[in-house]
Amino acid sequence: MRVLLALGLLFVSLGTHAVEYRFYSAAGVKAPLTNLSEIFNRNQSGYRIVNDFDTAGAAEKKFSRILKVLA
Repeated sequence: MRVLLALGLLFVSLGTHAVEYRFYSAAGVKAPLTNLSEIFNRNQSGYRIVNDFDTAGAAEKKFSRILKVLA
């Protein structure tokens, strides 16, 4: 599970005009994911990536709560 968190977990939330991809990730991958997100956000219209970085344990708890809501 923590490997997935380290790679970033993807969620889609639909807005009025854009699709938002939210990555819940451990802070250890902040630099590469931030760089990739900035590149993606500059080159995509109507789509954007929002990063949520925290410790691996905190990110796992956030992800678990979201899964419970979606189940």
